[in-house]
Amino acid sequence: MPTFYEGSVGTVETEITREEFTAAWRLDQERNGRLKNIGVKRAAAMAVFLAVIFWGIPSYSRYFATVWAPLILAAGCGAVLVYYGILLPRWVEQQGEACFDSQVLLGKPCEVQLYRDSYIIKNAWETITGHWTDNTACIENADLFVITGGWDRNLLVIPKRSLCSGQAEVFHAHFERTFAKRFFVRT
Repeated sequence: MPTFYEGSVGTVETEITREEFTAAWRLDQERNGRLKNIGVKRAAAMAVFLAVIFWGIPSYSRYFATVWAPLILAAGCGAVLVYYGILLPRWVEQQGEACFDSQVLLGKPCEVQLYRDSYIIKNAWETITGHWTDNTACIENADLFVITGGWDRNLLVIPKRSLCSGQAEVFHAHFERTFAKRFFVRT
């Protein structure tokens, strides 16, 4: 299964915290989930809101005695802004926290072994083996490597604080080569 004959790309012993998993969950949701293109959605709602306020209400009031229709439209755009700006990001973080809390083994110490074609996650209770082709993407930010969409574990989170010196560059090169166009770096 793993390409043992070629040797390991790297091994890391780590323990994921709740905050790290929540940050990884949010990265996954921004790339693959409900937060995808959230900036575009916010900008579109803001543009419609401003157009209604500065153009719709004055032009509507020229022809009609009341301005209820544009005010209702502006209120709807305001509600969409509150949803995409405040509520949805908060709900996504709460969902990530709930997922971490419901899966006891996520926060336990484990060893992650990376190979050319696969990976192995070992802890005292389970051993998970997976192939990179089963995963949808790899997202890297300043603190984490997040591999999304596996069979047994939807998020494989590797905190950079657990890596030895130089190991972050080796992992970056490996994930960039393995995932190619599905490798994303977030700053």
